[in-house]
Amino acid sequence: MTMYKLLTLIAVTAIGFGACNRNTDCGVKIKCKDQNGNNVDDAKVELYATVKNENNSSFIADMKASGVTDGNGESNFIFKLPAIYDVKVTSGTKTTKSIVKLEEGKTVTEEIIIQ
Repeated sequence: MTMYKLLTLIAVTAIGFGACNRNTDCGVKIKCKDQNGNNVDDAKVELYATVKNENNSSFIADMKASGVTDGNGESNFIFKLPAIYDVKVTSGTKTTKSIVKLEEGKTVTEEIIIQ
């Protein structure tokens, strides 16, 4: 084997192993504000999957994560793979729903105005 072929083989192998170790973590930052733009702390945040059954009725199939917003009105989550989740935020008697799409190797921020 020539030196050129050996170096090419080593380079291709190194690139291949580097691709296998890519970061697939998907971060989600839920930022909650009130109607005046103030951060809302201690709001309950739930991320879940909703499905429909054969009767076209929706139900929560799988609760993926839950947490509480901090003093900055934020709650952070990390998942291993991309997905689309429903988001439900509850503060006092007010509840607001949204949807968030996770992206591979990125952190997505979803701002929710609690109404």
